[in-house]
Amino acid sequence: ARVTEDVQGAVISSNLIGIRSGPDLLGPVLFAFLQSRRGRAALLARSRSSTLSLALSPQSVGRIEVPVPPIEVQQQIAELVHAAEENYMAALGAAERRRAVAHEVANNLMTGALACSEPLERR
Repeated sequence: ARVTEDVQGAVISSNLIGIRSGPDLLGPVLFAFLQSRRGRAALLARSRSSTLSLALSPQSVGRIEVPVPPIEVQQQIAELVHAAEENYMAALGAAERRRAVAHEVANNLMTGALACSEPLERR
């Protein structure tokens, strides 16, 4: 999960690792890298596995080499990541609202509170 500055000083659970990007790398750039195929592969390569679960140590995460582009490029990446995250959250919210409406209609049909004269089409 991406955590922003407004939760500075929050306590992190023992089964989570907090990663700060440092002064030369913007947080959204690090987030984008760790979410990428290449970043996930780097995390997976440094994990230990036992009985179908993976474990990472702060030391192994700290050894991951992250590309550091010039700050101008990082700012563009950060804008792109921010816009993508906003769009993603909006899409999730819209999907949740559509799902709630469908469930409410289904419930009303089951209880007789709503009648359907024609069969619903599946899309």
